[in-house]
Amino acid sequence: MQTETSTPDGREPDATGAIPTADAVDRVIAFTDLVRSTELLAACGDRRWLQIINEHDRRLGVAAQLWRGRIVKFQGDGSMATFIDARDAVDWAFEVVDEIAPELGLECRAGVHAGPVLLQRGDCFGLTVHVASRLADRARPNEVLVSATTFPASAPAQSTLGVREVELRGLPGAMSAMSCTSRKAASLVG
Repeated sequence: MQTETSTPDGREPDATGAIPTADAVDRVIAFTDLVRSTELLAACGDRRWLQIINEHDRRLGVAAQLWRGRIVKFQGDGSMATFIDARDAVDWAFEVVDEIAPELGLECRAGVHAGPVLLQRGDCFGLTVHVASRLADRARPNEVLVSATTFPASAPAQSTLGVREVELRGLPGAMSAMSCTSRKAASLVG
């Protein structure tokens, strides 16, 4: 059904105002980023760091499968994963932030955003990917930052500290995002 803001074939703009292309698919994208990874690398050395990163990446892949997602790629000290369900994406992000990273002596942060993506050669492209990545960049250590448009679908899965307005590099204006604590930190507070 065509509305005032939709295209003639009924496609509606996403939360950022972009109209998805006809061949786009809806996905939830999650990025993780290890905090102070360069400092840790310098402290433990190349070989030990490679062992830690290899174990980190292995565990993230296993966890993504358990939460019905898949790792799209690893990026040195971070990862990009895709999910169909927002709750699964946020639960995976919490597992990484709360369990996997601390067990390896690491701190992590994550960003989650849902929307249309283009799939090519096993990778995901589009504004949704960039928004999720920028949310991870803006997240604090041990925080999962979820776009406000994605949050309602994942609400039962986590505790929140509240709404933050975040400026995302390369995008105009601010975006509302839910600042989600780790489950462990939330249990200490509440």
